[in-house]
Amino acid sequence: MKILVAQIIGYGSYGKGLMLEELQRLIKENPNDEIYYLTCSNTFNSCYFNPDSKPEICYLCKKGKANSLNLIEGKFQHLKIDDLLDQSDFKKANDFVSTITKVDFGLQYENFRVGESALSTYISKTRDRDLELVEDSFTQELILNGVAMYIALKRFCVENSMDVIYNFNGRHIYNRAVMDVGLAINKPLYNVEMPRIGGAIEHFKNKLPHSIKYKQKLFEEAWEDENLSTEDKVNIASEYFEKRRSGTRVNARSFTEEQDKNSLPEEVNYDRSTTVLYTSSDDEFAAIGDEFSNPYFKDQNEGIFYVAKLFNEKFPEQNLIVRIHPNFAGVKFEYAKKINSLKNTYKNVHLVEPESKVDSYALMDIAEKIITFGSSITTEATYWEKPVIMLGRSFFSGMGIAYEPDTIEDLESLIRNPLSPKPKQGSLKFGYYLMNGGMKAKYYNRDNRGETYFKGKKLYFYSKSQLITAKIIEYASRIFGSRPFKRNHK
Repeated sequence: MKILVAQIIGYGSYGKGLMLEELQRLIKENPNDEIYYLTCSNTFNSCYFNPDSKPEICYLCKKGKANSLNLIEGKFQHLKIDDLLDQSDFKKANDFVSTITKVDFGLQYENFRVGESALSTYISKTRDRDLELVEDSFTQELILNGVAMYIALKRFCVENSMDVIYNFNGRHIYNRAVMDVGLAINKPLYNVEMPRIGGAIEHFKNKLPHSIKYKQKLFEEAWEDENLSTEDKVNIASEYFEKRRSGTRVNARSFTEEQDKNSLPEEVNYDRSTTVLYTSSDDEFAAIGDEFSNPYFKDQNEGIFYVAKLFNEKFPEQNLIVRIHPNFAGVKFEYAKKINSLKNTYKNVHLVEPESKVDSYALMDIAEKIITFGSSITTEATYWEKPVIMLGRSFFSGMGIAYEPDTIEDLESLIRNPLSPKPKQGSLKFGYYLMNGGMKAKYYNRDNRGETYFKGKKLYFYSKSQLITAKIIEYASRIFGSRPFKRNHK
């Protein structure tokens, strides 16, 4: 059997540890198979973690990968993307790019979803959800590189009769090229991710990790594990919600650790009925397909203003507190600034800005009802026995965790009428998976500080001479504008 393990991006990504884990596992399990490990290794000058094409970053990424591969035991072949490319690949890619008048989400080269993946990389890096500055960005270079890589990798996999492909995540453009090659040649493709910090791995066969149906399948499989009693699972799941409330990092950064415990907005009259609306970082899901498209509104902003106007016109005797997600702190684009225009617009609508130290859990405690657009606070509020109305799509859509109106016209009645909290079962499945789901890694670990380790070694690691060389490259680039080892395939 022939196996390809693709770890295109390394520097700055925990994928550098996940994919080493996969490589070592596959070598141990399949010692007689042909196993290839594909990396960028300075084939391209720009990526998600190096949009400004800093040569010292490329150097550190290349050397870090090479050093870490010395930790692998067993037989494999290290391939660089540059080993697969020829000039005709870039000619075809250049011809394709020359036809592009506008980069949009539907842009494709053969079955490679170029626009969606390139814009996913761009939006994640810049937070420019509405693509205000995309024409002047590094996106064109990403597309050129991605298409050339897709052409070369597809040719390599066909000519070498590749049987199965393992790939990190699959969302960003270079990783999406690997995924779409696997789908194009009709071979099993496993996107690899981590369900939480610590040593855990999850696989998504022929799907992005953002697939709602696939993710819920994993929730159910974990919950049905017969090795633990229901009581044990409930206790483990409850630990997730306790940790989240205390500000302990579980699967992602905790923003509440920077908030003042029990603090509330001072201007609100808490003798009145209060609903709290929590916004989401909706730019995170702006370029991953239609599954997360809002079923009620064009975007979250439209929904926020709709709800605010509804409270002003239909429920003037009630409070609506809008808690803007702390992840919007510092975002300067128009879609983020627009929400701030709600401030002082309606007497009964109160805005908590992303930088505010107001305690998100204190807001939950005083709320009669919660409204969300699909953030994880949905599951937490239900666990803490608050009725939740969800006006968006999420990994837990349809799991009975929140009230999900059939149409937006149903929202008024949900606000007007008393609501009981939804049963905790769905929230418990979600919490349990994030605490105990996935496969236990043997060599890989990621700690609470976000550091990645493989076989006990912090990644990446370098010799003194490599670190000195990186500093020299950085200096030369800054002072003389030179880029040692620069690639030029165009």
